[in-house]
Amino acid sequence: MKTLVIAFYFLVAGISPSLATENESEVTEMDLKVLDFELPTSIRLRADISAMQQSEFVKSTKDLGFGVNVEDSRANLSSSVSVYRSRDGVVFLTDNLLMALWVRANNEWKCVVAGLRVVKTMGGAPSALPVRYLGNGFFAVSETLPGDISETSKEGFPQALAATFLIDSNGGKVKERSDAFVYDHNPPVRVPDRWITRYKLKL
Repeated sequence: MKTLVIAFYFLVAGISPSLATENESEVTEMDLKVLDFELPTSIRLRADISAMQQSEFVKSTKDLGFGVNVEDSRANLSSSVSVYRSRDGVVFLTDNLLMALWVRANNEWKCVVAGLRVVKTMGGAPSALPVRYLGNGFFAVSETLPGDISETSKEGFPQALAATFLIDSNGGKVKERSDAFVYDHNPPVRVPDRWITRYKLKL
């Protein structure tokens, strides 16, 4: 990935959010092609606007030396958007273009959080929203923290700092923040044991 522009153009699927094991917080990814409800309006219109620029997009990527058989990731929803249903009936959506989490309730979508800073420390698949559903409307999401780490990992990969935040999607509040931790590649989700006890989370 040479530039942020190329990363924007060529966002592809490849990193799934951390998913819980067999309990009420277990989630299943849904097929976007057979959903019985619409995606959020802002996401659908983003795809429509992108599709109407396909000729200009192809020309620009050709000028960059990437050929013509490419597609703007905004038009291909499956490359940036995933929808999940948990065993306790919660339906949520992750948007890797805007690093946003949406929850569906009462036949409507609610954006819980958007614009999270998620920095991939090296190449490969683009950044993905680090999120885990914890049951009872609670989500854990991670964000890259400010600051640089000069040391590389044992494998020689660049590293960065991150923290995990506990979000109550029902109340619309951030309840907790974990201690900072060092990561490489995409920031992981790390749920402190104290959260499990305090909020009776189902991991």
